[in-house]
Amino acid sequence: VGGRVRQAGLAPQLRRGAPPPSGGWDPAPDADAETVRERMSSLQRGWERGREEMDSRSRENPPGTDGREGRQP
Repeated sequence: VGGRVRQAGLAPQLRRGAPPPSGGWDPAPDADAETVRERMSSLQRGWERGREEMDSRSRENPPGTDGREGRQP
């Protein structure tokens, strides 16, 4: 009688046969492999720089020494 309906609980954009979203974000339609490689390398260098900065800050101000980090309530 009252059986399950496939995909009934899905958002409309996720259902089969739904039209593709319009005006969506297209990351890099004309980027070749070298451009993507350069962007990813730049992103990785930024992460590494950020980690290095955080490491140097934590060595300069260990938790509990500046009155903000590591305090007990």
